[in-house]
Amino acid sequence: MSIGSDGHQFAAFSMGGSIVVLEPIEAALEPKALGNDNTTLNVMVDRDPVEVRNDLVSRGVHCSEIVLSNYVSF
Repeated sequence: MSIGSDGHQFAAFSMGGSIVVLEPIEAALEPKALGNDNTTLNVMVDRDPVEVRNDLVSRGVHCSEIVLSNYVSF
């Protein structure tokens, strides 16, 4: 376990060249109550995150808007 800059604990795993981060629901940018289909998946990519988001949306994946912080998130 590590502690992120926002004070939330998280666990990071390397899987097949990607980093997967598990964190509590309170750390989500748009938290919802349990059972309300809220899923947050953090994946570090080596290309433009806006391009990644556009690819996902074009394939029918629902994504939130881009958020700029320490990372580009959506």
